[in-house]
Amino acid sequence: MAEGTVKSFNSEKGYGWITPDGWNPPPHQSWWSRLRGKPAPAPDPVRDVFVHYSAIQTNGYKSLDAGQRVSFDIEQGAKGPQATKVTQLG
Repeated sequence: MAEGTVKSFNSEKGYGWITPDGWNPPPHQSWWSRLRGKPAPAPDPVRDVFVHYSAIQTNGYKSLDAGQRVSFDIEQGAKGPQATKVTQLG
């Protein structure tokens, strides 16, 4: 299980984003550097993860708050990484 922090969650729409622990955005590489043949930075395998309210493991109203700590599994969804089995920490 991964752990992370809720980046945002829209309770009206029922979805949001989680930033996994240890995530560092890859360095930016300008188009000019790519044109001159400099190697591109290695892609970061983990980025913000989509979370749907149906993945939240709790009874009653399912919602998350920005800044909240959670644990979760990551699966590959149709549009990228998606959180499953989301539980609140602490």
